[in-house]
Amino acid sequence: MKNRYCIRTFLCLAAALMLFCHSTACAENIDPNDVGAQWAWGENVGWFNFDPAQGSGVTVGDSNVTGWVWAENIGWINLSPQNYGGVVNDGSGNLSGWAWGENVGYISFSCVNTGGCGTVEYGVTINADGKFDGYAWGENIGWINFDLVTQPDYRVQTAWTVISPTLIELSDFTATPEANKVILRWVTESEIDNAGFNLYRSEAENGEYVKINDDLIYAQGSPAQGASYEFVDKDVKNRKVYYYKLEDIDLKGTSTMHGPVSATPRLIYGLSKSTGK
Repeated sequence: MKNRYCIRTFLCLAAALMLFCHSTACAENIDPNDVGAQWAWGENVGWFNFDPAQGSGVTVGDSNVTGWVWAENIGWINLSPQNYGGVVNDGSGNLSGWAWGENVGYISFSCVNTGGCGTVEYGVTINADGKFDGYAWGENIGWINFDLVTQPDYRVQTAWTVISPTLIELSDFTATPEANKVILRWVTESEIDNAGFNLYRSEAENGEYVKINDDLIYAQGSPAQGASYEFVDKDVKNRKVYYYKLEDIDLKGTSTMHGPVSATPRLIYGLSKSTGK
């Protein structure tokens, strides 16, 4: 009787949560193209639906995965139970942590949860297309397969994607003032998939930055060897402070900003003038 009461209570709470999410527009982001990309397969329990019609479904974020999964034969699975911290996303799509099914217990999303993978390595990841890969392990239900090799169109997919900085190892970025100009120099130690650079200038450190190069400054470095760059900004006035940011852009269009650095152009007097000789 106690177990039945607990199950009824759990399902009532779950249903209430689903209704609440519907009324407050919870931001689930599974199956973004509405093509049925929402399923995983349990070897002993059947299908897991990450975007159920009767609930709010699942939301993938930069640090965790939250919400509810509906399994046709075992009921609701909570991806964010209070115990053990729920399912965690490391920001690069590598999942770990635990989900909880009232009827089946804990489900592990990575072998690292056990303190060591031993002879069986498993885990769930999200690839660059937002597709889930790999396997989870349920202590009472066995393997949950996210690969679905024979039915790839139904694999769980999310609108969340990894936002990675460009792979530029920048060792130096300076702004050197001279008369009516600022010389900008930067040095990279390595460049991976780098398309090139842009430079931006502002008259206030936290102000609006405007691009000052007409064309992309093409990359000269490589993964094994960096390069040195120089750009002269002549559209400046003496005795005025300018701030600069450097943007690198990879071959996919992802950009990363560096800086700011600052410089104040000024007149530079020679020795003969300063000494009167």
